[in-house]
Amino acid sequence: MGRKVSYAIDARSYSHYNNNDIIIASVYMPFNDSSVQCYNDFLSVIGVMQGLIDKYYSCSFIFGSDLNTSKLSTTSTRDLLSNFCNKNSLLWLDPTLNGIDYTLVI
Repeated sequence: MGRKVSYAIDARSYSHYNNNDIIIASVYMPFNDSSVQCYNDFLSVIGVMQGLIDKYYSCSFIFGSDLNTSKLSTTSTRDLLSNFCNKNSLLWLDPTLNGIDYTLVI
């Protein structure tokens, strides 16, 4: 029996002023166990996110996420997300001091 992959993306489109639509997507990734399979799963989800941006290129995006990687970490999944944000001119918000380290990309 194969490994069950658990992740989810839910995206909703909202009309904004001047017909400038915004897409808000919620992204969840399973716990990062530093395995090759986890990296591949993470890469797949980044691919789906990239597909949304490519398909709806005229829209603005907010990805509210629990990608189970931290902007402050030194992991390969952090590097994937950082490159994705840079390529698409997205802002990966910094964690707050003494706060919860969730991932939000705008």
